[in-house]
Amino acid sequence: MAWAQSPAPVLPLADCHSHMGLFGPTRTPTFSPDRFMAEGHVKLVAWKWVPDLDWIRRGPDGQLLPPPMPPDPDRMWANTEAGLQRMVQAAEQAGVNIARTAADVDAAAAGRTAVVLASEGCDFVDAELQRIDLVYRLGVRHLQVVHYTPNPLSDVQSRPEQHSGLTPLGKELIARCNRLGILVDLAHMTPAAALTAAQHSKRPVVWSHSALRAGRNMAWRGDRLLPVETARAIAERGGVVGLWTFDQTAGHRLSGYVRLVMETVELLGEDHVAFGTDMSGLRNWTVINHYGDLAKAVEELVAAGMPERVLRKVAFENYARVLRTAMEPVAS
Repeated sequence: MAWAQSPAPVLPLADCHSHMGLFGPTRTPTFSPDRFMAEGHVKLVAWKWVPDLDWIRRGPDGQLLPPPMPPDPDRMWANTEAGLQRMVQAAEQAGVNIARTAADVDAAAAGRTAVVLASEGCDFVDAELQRIDLVYRLGVRHLQVVHYTPNPLSDVQSRPEQHSGLTPLGKELIARCNRLGILVDLAHMTPAAALTAAQHSKRPVVWSHSALRAGRNMAWRGDRLLPVETARAIAERGGVVGLWTFDQTAGHRLSGYVRLVMETVELLGEDHVAFGTDMSGLRNWTVINHYGDLAKAVEELVAAGMPERVLRKVAFENYARVLRTAMEPVAS
């Protein structure tokens, strides 16, 4: 694809995976989602709670260790319920809209700052999946099936396989999300599980944060990369892949992230790539620490010649489209 240079437009930005203010370097007593997002003209953020945060441990080499205690869905649910309520309160105090409907997504596109309540993992589920209905009532509209802790829904990247992919309960969860109007996020799934999930969903899905096992990031061999074949299966069904800002896949430079975005657009097409920064989740291993940095990446994309039509899609419209589509419930 040949890029034709154009003047830098002022665009609304979206991030389909952020932990801003919840932990890590952005957590401060005075954190305000409105002020933090305003640094980069960010108008729509998937703001993700992490149910299994207390169960994640790493060794000196950075490798995941076994959970320090048996996973406890009830404890994870109590933490999630309380965490989501705090997020709602923080958004309301800052005057930030909580996107619950397609009309809210349209309002964000028109300039009203919004967050999408989201969860990185469904480790809190019960066997009847009733807690999916409960998080929906709390305002969640973007739900990632797995994270790092093994659960009964799907196999997880970074852990030994135990289910041979997506489980029957995982399929039921996806169907319930489709019926309610919740965007399904496949990040952290094994490729086999993600492929089955993409095929099973009646709505487009998102892989919110990672990079493809292709292009110049091949120098990093981490297990969190997404096979191109799986990414294309997501794209073929109308879905979107969010690109994180992990320093090793970005070559430790903002310009490397810009190159990653452009390469992925060439591999998947302009309708299937978005920003998925993993803000704060990457701690200090990132080329983007604030949304002002993301705005600088947009400027570099313009300088590199990305057409405004493509940039608008990557910067906002692609994530907004799949979210808006997912929010329309599927008839049972």
